[in-house]
Amino acid sequence: MPSCRLSGVVRDPSGSPVRSALVILLPTGVGTVTGVGGEFALHLPPGRFRLQVQAAGYRWEESEELHLSRGAVVRQELVLTPRHPAANLRPWREHVGPRASLR
Repeated sequence: MPSCRLSGVVRDPSGSPVRSALVILLPTGVGTVTGVGGEFALHLPPGRFRLQVQAAGYRWEESEELHLSRGAVVRQELVLTPRHPAANLRPWREHVGPRASLR
């Protein structure tokens, strides 16, 4: 039965919240999605965990290992690094052709 609460916020480097980011609890694979304010919350049993965060346009990030004891209430702030914009364009350009552009 869950007895710990792990909550937090996911932000970009400017401090803006990242909504719809996938927050996965490793090694369990249990996850949740951040809300409009980048907030998330998970209830879990005591143990050792890491958080993996994924969001479109950002690099995957993983937290350091968290040691949660019974009754723990922990808050994490995670910052995602944007991917290089050109990295997202390459597959798109290959699909639509070299004359395509974004405007």
